[in-house]
Amino acid sequence: MQVSINWLKEYVTVTESPQEVARRLTAAGLTVEVIRPLNQGVRGVVAGLVEAMARHPQADTLWVCQVHTGERTLQIVTGAQNVQVGDRVPVAVPGSTVAGGKELGVTNLRGVESHGMLCAPDELGIGEGHDGIMILPPDTPPGADCVELLGLDDTVLELDLTANYASHAQSMVGVAQEYAAATGQEVRWPQPRITETPGAHIRERMQVRIAAPDLCMRFAGRMIEGVQVQPSPLWMQKRLRAAGMRPISNIVDITNFVMLELGQPLHAYDYHQLAGSLLNARRAGNGEEMTTLDGNRRVMDENVLVIADAEKPQGIAGVMGGGESEVTAATTTIFLEAAWFHNINNRQTSRRYNLPSEAASRFTKGVDPSGMVRTLDRAMELMVELGGGRVVPGVLDVYPRAYAPRVIPGRMPRLRTIMGLEVGMQKAMTLLERLGFKMMAGEEILTDLADPGEGPVWAAAHQVSPVPQDEHAYAAWAEALRAEIRRAGELVKKWAADEAEIILAVVPTRRLDLGIEDDLAEEIARQVGYDEIVATLPRGNTTRGGRLREQEVVLAARRILAGAGLDEVMTYSLVHPKIYDRLRLPADDWRRQALTLANPLYDERSTLRTTIVASLLDVLQYNVNRQVRDLKVFEIGKVYWPVQDAVLPTEKWFLGLAAIGNMQAKGWGTPARPVDFYAVKGQVENLLDGLGIRDYRWVPATEAFLHPGRTAALEIGGRPAGLLGELHPEVQAAWDLSGRTYVANLDFAVLAEATVEIRPYRPVPRFPAALRDVALVIGQDVPADTLLATIRSAGGDLVEDVRLFDLYQGEQVAAGKRSLAYSITYRATDRTLTDAEVEAAHSQVRRALATLGAELRS
Repeated sequence: MQVSINWLKEYVTVTESPQEVARRLTAAGLTVEVIRPLNQGVRGVVAGLVEAMARHPQADTLWVCQVHTGERTLQIVTGAQNVQVGDRVPVAVPGSTVAGGKELGVTNLRGVESHGMLCAPDELGIGEGHDGIMILPPDTPPGADCVELLGLDDTVLELDLTANYASHAQSMVGVAQEYAAATGQEVRWPQPRITETPGAHIRERMQVRIAAPDLCMRFAGRMIEGVQVQPSPLWMQKRLRAAGMRPISNIVDITNFVMLELGQPLHAYDYHQLAGSLLNARRAGNGEEMTTLDGNRRVMDENVLVIADAEKPQGIAGVMGGGESEVTAATTTIFLEAAWFHNINNRQTSRRYNLPSEAASRFTKGVDPSGMVRTLDRAMELMVELGGGRVVPGVLDVYPRAYAPRVIPGRMPRLRTIMGLEVGMQKAMTLLERLGFKMMAGEEILTDLADPGEGPVWAAAHQVSPVPQDEHAYAAWAEALRAEIRRAGELVKKWAADEAEIILAVVPTRRLDLGIEDDLAEEIARQVGYDEIVATLPRGNTTRGGRLREQEVVLAARRILAGAGLDEVMTYSLVHPKIYDRLRLPADDWRRQALTLANPLYDERSTLRTTIVASLLDVLQYNVNRQVRDLKVFEIGKVYWPVQDAVLPTEKWFLGLAAIGNMQAKGWGTPARPVDFYAVKGQVENLLDGLGIRDYRWVPATEAFLHPGRTAALEIGGRPAGLLGELHPEVQAAWDLSGRTYVANLDFAVLAEATVEIRPYRPVPRFPAALRDVALVIGQDVPADTLLATIRSAGGDLVEDVRLFDLYQGEQVAAGKRSLAYSITYRATDRTLTDAEVEAAHSQVRRALATLGAELRS
């Protein structure tokens, strides 16, 4: 929201500097991000009358103009082709400066002197257009100062509004209300006065219907005939420019001006282009199409609300109108629409078609449900004044879901507790009244609340917001108000027995963000000033904090992996649905049944991932493309597995590892060591060891995205715990990765359940160890993991460590066999082992290996 200080002064008295106004608004919650003077260095530029024009004798594209500037006539050369004799234009006379501070003088253009310059809008800092000279209204007096004439003597405050304030502060009067409350003033609301031309009532010429009351809760309209579409006056143009909008014509400018003034978007239709003299707020048909004002063809479905005539849509409700019924220079009769649309549906539609606008922004945040007829009257008043129209008698107002003012009771002791401020009841009521609320307390509210009728609360509700004039609409509104009064009455009755200080606020309908007692505390606190709230420590029972066991396991795993040289990454849980094709998953693979968002921001992040591998491959690709080729990364994150016949998926924690390039970079006297299967397997085993997990083993496995024959599955306590392997060449090519890539995909829940010790302390052994080696020849079909488990089991508690240190396959070993050599460490924790004990344990190991078919060589 851009707020012009000069415009603000029309609704409230402003004597302070723009900086002080910004401070007050920010303190009230309407954050001012930028204070921007409109004058960017323009000085001395005046209005001029073009009295004569002639071709430049040395250039066909230049004109030599005689321009009267009030006191003198100047010769000025211009290349603009839109200037004609009789036009009023901005003139930068010698000695003046234009936007940016550039000073103008007398120049010679191909032998002809030019005493200054005719100015385009961008040269005055009021736009980016340089298509031609700016043409001023025909009644502009020559010599008038363009700084004042064009409203450059103004300062604009750019507000960054949060959602709760945007519902009422996206209008000039809304901001004026906040400033008036901060300075103890009254707001000067526009009071439109119109005279209806005698004749047929609007109901005899036009119909309005609402076929989708869940998406359009109110639809009102007025009609004006005999209008002349022409440029709007300069005063309106400068108001729109200050707000960041481009003037177009008097009719379009009036709809924008009133929207900025009162916060209610309007839409003007060329009445004679509406088939059947009808407008209907309905859902679009599936596949229904229309061309919007930007010239694009839009395909719609039943989730889109349209405003349609008797034959076809004439606009996407609250987003953009259609081209067929737009106001043109030939338009003479206008039907003007004001409506209240469902804010969430409006936001979804605006995003769907990528059509953000000032109107859509206001509908999305919420507009005043009661302000539509007042807004229509204000627009009619201006159209009569600036377009010479005649107002057709009557208003069409369809209001199926009446919205009455909220009636909010509050207990002063509780409000003081919430605020942390000692505010008296009378002061609290005064502060709320400054915001336009009607306040009351004491006995008067008790009798009225018990029997809603013509009492003080009823009267106050009729004062805070416009009341529907249509008989049926008023009946629905009145019933909604009675229900609201009864609800408040139940609360007051409940509180009255224990609490004497009860206040009651009747809230204007423009404040859609208020509804409960706590809201009153916030409104009072921001009027007093948040800086008045004294900082205090919280009171109450406290307990010592701590981490859950699962959190400790996650922290330990991160420390172990980071300590081993891996970099932790954090990736999005939302992925592109095409990743499952890139991972070579079969068409019937359950992981393809990922949950897709109904309203994603963009396709790249539209699906909840069912595997963490693709996310890590995205990280590798991003870095490799930027010449970072040696990578070892990990992530502990969630995946989302679909559940049959369930709406929501199951969330599971997974640990992913990925590595590419070198495990160890080339250094002084040491060669580079490329990443391989065993290096990544070693990282996983280092993690398992750090978590105290001993009962695990690796078994051969297959996976669509991993290389056949280079894939292993991890089992912990007999439970599947994940996969590790080299990336399939086709998957590697799909991510454009050069060099072999290795990944691990582990079920972290299984790891966490199997964790025995986290960061265990192991004292230095007190007794010496005994080392023995065993070499054997065994068939290639026996996994090394089986041999390792056999050695540990046979050696019992005396086996402290087992390491494979040699593997040989060649001519000296029979086909289908391999030679392995293990180093075994024996140690007891309570004594020094004797040679006999060591030999006995080692003999048991040798016998156990022999039962597997091993030929012992030592």
